[in-house]
Amino acid sequence: MRTPALFLVLMYGVCLSLSVTAHEPSGSDGSHPVPDQGVPEVYAGSSDRVGIQESDPAWADPAADPAQLPHFQEVLRLIRGNLEGVTERELNEAMVDGLLRGFYPRVLMLGGEPEVEPAGAEPLGQVKVYAGAFGYLRVRTVSAGLPRFLADAIADLRGSQHREGLILDLRAADGQDYHAAAAAADLFVPAGKPLIQWDDQAFSSSDPGQSEPELPIALLINSETAGAAEALAGALHESAPVVLIGSRTAGRAHALRSFRLDSGHELQIAGAPVYVGQDRSLADGLTPDLAIASQPDQERAWLEDPYRVPAGTQAADAPTRPRFDEAELMRRHNAGTETTVSPPRTEPAPPALQDPALVRALAVLTGLARVRGGIRR
Repeated sequence: MRTPALFLVLMYGVCLSLSVTAHEPSGSDGSHPVPDQGVPEVYAGSSDRVGIQESDPAWADPAADPAQLPHFQEVLRLIRGNLEGVTERELNEAMVDGLLRGFYPRVLMLGGEPEVEPAGAEPLGQVKVYAGAFGYLRVRTVSAGLPRFLADAIADLRGSQHREGLILDLRAADGQDYHAAAAAADLFVPAGKPLIQWDDQAFSSSDPGQSEPELPIALLINSETAGAAEALAGALHESAPVVLIGSRTAGRAHALRSFRLDSGHELQIAGAPVYVGQDRSLADGLTPDLAIASQPDQERAWLEDPYRVPAGTQAADAPTRPRFDEAELMRRHNAGTETTVSPPRTEPAPPALQDPALVRALAVLTGLARVRGGIRR
């Protein structure tokens, strides 16, 4: 790492953290807690550089001549010796915070207690069938149990008489288990296809008896699709009949190396890049084939309820459709025997889907099914 870049990272963290210290009250013991994750919310889901604005001073220019930039040790020494009331703990927190901010998401710090998956939590969320023909599987996270859950769900869908396509929803999905991503992709990809590679590890599809290459897949992604979920999406897009729908993924597919710190925290540092298919890099994320513009918070709401009407908008009046009772049908069958026909009762149509990505996915799969002769409506 070049000294100017390291200087910018550390000094930004020092200045930001110390300015916050000047305006926020300390705890009862005068301490200033370090965030559990080491990365503030403002950085979540964003790969943009944060903290360097047009109004920043000249020293913040990353293109500045390295010879004209002060060394961070010199600045640190002056702050330590001249900033009244500053403590070593505050300085340490500021420097750690600056490093984590500057290198996010390639460097992450987890809390002192090991993360434990909540009891009953499953990597696969909702399993549905839309329009009587299209399976829907929502993936929450790519972890060790995902391939088994997917295989079971696919087996259930395999028994459907009107199975014409599959929607695999990876929006807001993440994970760091690239072995699980490769095993999940293997369920859909014909044998012998390269799936995922990182470091000295490479996985190819193996079991043609389980894969379903003939089944068209609409795969939903967004800016919160990250890590192993990106690898799963990329592997399927490279080797299976998949249409990517949504927005560009996070570009955070790195094989992380974990280090246990003396404090008990776990530091995760991005190591080898992850590739899919024929050496396709995921460094810049995946670009959808069909782009859908939506806000992540609204998409998260639709993941829970795809019929939810966005705040500030009004649902259209539900259309009605005629419904004839048995007596009315008999009268119509015996036309001419009774001249007076009562008007049919009406009932509201089912609610309309509001999730635009899901609506587009169903439209794409319906079109493909009609071309293949599977749906005649």
